[in-house]
Amino acid sequence: MKNFHKNLNFAFAGGLFGLALMTWIAPKSIGLVLTPPVSFGVNCEPAASYSMQKLILFQAIGLVLGILLTFWLKYKFFSPKNDNAKAS
Repeated sequence: MKNFHKNLNFAFAGGLFGLALMTWIAPKSIGLVLTPPVSFGVNCEPAASYSMQKLILFQAIGLVLGILLTFWLKYKFFSPKNDNAKAS
């Protein structure tokens, strides 16, 4: 159970890092890649709503990618090494 809690804390830390990173990167990437499908007139509410929906989507993607990347890094670099090759 202790290992489960350690992995869960590691996943939360990675997810938080991914979320923070995407919060910083997403507005720039939305501005570069996407053009809102609404006109910019006097009423900016549709454009702001559209942009916030995309920001939340990018944050969710960052959360998932952060969790996956931290687990990959943990098992790639910090997992115990197998000594089966030396035994044979």
